[in-house]
Amino acid sequence: GFWNVNLSIGKNFTIQEKVKLQLRTDMFNVFNKVNYSGITTSINSATFGQARSTRGQRVIQLNGRLSF
Repeated sequence: GFWNVNLSIGKNFTIQEKVKLQLRTDMFNVFNKVNYSGITTSINSATFGQARSTRGQRVIQLNGRLSF
C-alpha cells in the first residue's frame, strides 16, 4: 500500500514582552519512500504490470511568523 510519514517541528521565541517569533518547518514524506502509481492492469497492454509513475516526493516547507 501507499504510506508516508509527515513531521512538523516548531520553536517559539519571545523577543520582547509583546513581540514573538515562531520558526517552524513542515516535512511531508520525510523518509522519501517511493510510492508507485499508474500500474497498468490491462493484460492486452504492452506495458502490462509496469509502474509508469510515482506519487509524493519529499517536500520541506520553512515558516517564520512575527507577532506583535
